[in-house]
Amino acid sequence: MKLWLAAAVPLETALLRERLGLRPAGPGRWQGRAGAWDAELLHTGIGMAQAAFSLGLACAGERPALAVQFGIAGSYREDLPPGAVAEVVSECFGDLGADSPEGLLDLEAMGFPLFELDGVPQYNRLHNPRRSVLGLPLAAGLTVNTVTGTEAQREARLRRWQPDVETMEGGAFFLACLRSGIPFLELRGISNRAETRNRAAWKLREAAEAVQETVAAGLLGGGI
Repeated sequence: MKLWLAAAVPLETALLRERLGLRPAGPGRWQGRAGAWDAELLHTGIGMAQAAFSLGLACAGERPALAVQFGIAGSYREDLPPGAVAEVVSECFGDLGADSPEGLLDLEAMGFPLFELDGVPQYNRLHNPRRSVLGLPLAAGLTVNTVTGTEAQREARLRRWQPDVETMEGGAFFLACLRSGIPFLELRGISNRAETRNRAAWKLREAAEAVQETVAAGLLGGGI
């Protein structure tokens, strides 16, 4: 069975590539066996625009039985500290809409759905009908072009969307998989709190390694 593994940058994949023995297969691509899967790993690039482009190109070829996106994320939850790993079960485009004196007008308020799924209009928030059996904390994702860096921005996003974690690519991944009919899974390692920017407190490498260990264990142990 064919599997896609997708992450933004090499920092988020180096350990997994070594653990699974994946071989280079072109720019930003690796291939190999991962448990029962015939795996292809993709580096999609940072941000939703690059992720959408990379996944769109991939969708033009052979579709996988499953796609797994993984990488780092910021956390809004006290029980998801740096180093934790979560399964993201919904994603929301947090800055897609129109500004107004009353605040952000989302796509539903504007009357413009992203697309229809089984005849149902889909707006800013997308849901994954699939769950893994990894037993991880479940989280609501927020996808933004500019990650949170002030307390005011944090509070505004919490009020508007009630997110648990924040990424720059998750929404694009959800959209690509839902529109293409590909079963999917998103896993994120927590690198930092979504708060006033404080690089000294970030745990980028630790978060990236934690989520890669989880993906490797899931693939080799049958949880994915």
